[in-house]
Amino acid sequence: MVGKECSTFYHDRMSLHVDEAKLRNLCALCREHGIVRLDMFGSAARADFDPARSDVDLVVDFAPDRTPGIAFFGLHRQFEAILGRPVDLLTRAMLDDRIRDSALNGAVTLYDAA
Repeated sequence: MVGKECSTFYHDRMSLHVDEAKLRNLCALCREHGIVRLDMFGSAARADFDPARSDVDLVVDFAPDRTPGIAFFGLHRQFEAILGRPVDLLTRAMLDDRIRDSALNGAVTLYDAA
């Protein structure tokens, strides 16, 4: 069973790449690195996800006292290891203003420490 801060929402396509075991590992990684929110967006959060060629787009929010600095760039490898596929890892500030609202509008929250 995953903790209360881990989402248990799945739709049929998403469950192909984020099952409960992966979700547990994602949530543990978030806790370890001071991530207070993890959202999945793009095709990974929609029915048009293609397991053969789609990557997973993730947005993270860090606790104010846990900003990782340069270590942020190594975190994507840890997310890739858990999900078993390429990951694009961003913070909300890194999202281009022109696409931020549309990208996050369909996002699925995987972890929320609030």
